[in-house]
Amino acid sequence: MWSIDSTLRYIPFAALHDGKRYLVESFRQSLITPASIPNLTDEPVHSWAGFGFGVSEGTSPLPSVPGELHGIFRDSPESHSPIPGVVRLNASFTKEAFERDLSQDQAHHPVVHIATHFDSRAGVAANSYLLLGDGEIAFGN
Repeated sequence: MWSIDSTLRYIPFAALHDGKRYLVESFRQSLITPASIPNLTDEPVHSWAGFGFGVSEGTSPLPSVPGELHGIFRDSPESHSPIPGVVRLNASFTKEAFERDLSQDQAHHPVVHIATHFDSRAGVAANSYLLLGDGEIAFGN
């Protein structure tokens, strides 16, 4: 289990190598952030649901994002995806929608998948940013 806070968040864990093998080949990796620690004592979720956010259009399009999100979240009756949820794609992936959805009861919506561009800047978290689907940029503050 990795608890990544402070400067540990800059370590590329998938690249750790012991000279013979990558660490991920020998051990399961589990990530714990300070925000997840209070949830460790919660009862397991029996009925998962969640939110998918993504960008597939714009100046740096990611054309496979719609298939990725709809492959995870069942957001319509005809879908056969494994997890019921809501997909916010392109213009519907706004800062307001993102904040509103993430503030909902996390016990009933514990799965969040984000497929967009993110720029992680060393030092102050507020220097990092996430590209939203409406073309706006959300900074790490």
